[in-house]
Amino acid sequence: MKLFVYGTLKKGFNLNHYLSGEDYLGAAEVQGFDLFDVGGSYPAMTKSQNAQSVVMGEVYEVADAQLIQVLDLVESAYKRMKILSKMQGGKPLVVSAYVYKYKNHNFKKITSGKWE
Repeated sequence: MKLFVYGTLKKGFNLNHYLSGEDYLGAAEVQGFDLFDVGGSYPAMTKSQNAQSVVMGEVYEVADAQLIQVLDLVESAYKRMKILSKMQGGKPLVVSAYVYKYKNHNFKKITSGKWE
């Protein structure tokens, strides 16, 4: 499964150890999504009203089905869904991504689309 990550699962962040044995495919972005800061410790990606809104992240090839189940538990506030990404260089790629489940929130929008 190709997995798009945009927050704490990215390289250099605290949950990336889950993906340490998986193949890093490169930088990517998804269009039509917004990124929000959930109290400073992690981000939430939601479907946007603006089709041009972009979230930047990374794509991994996750081959271990057991790891996918673990990630689903770790990311329990999110729903894993298939979306279209664009790899650095422009190649389109269908990926799975964790999208925030809850609609009513007052989180601060990350206008750059990048969790840093």
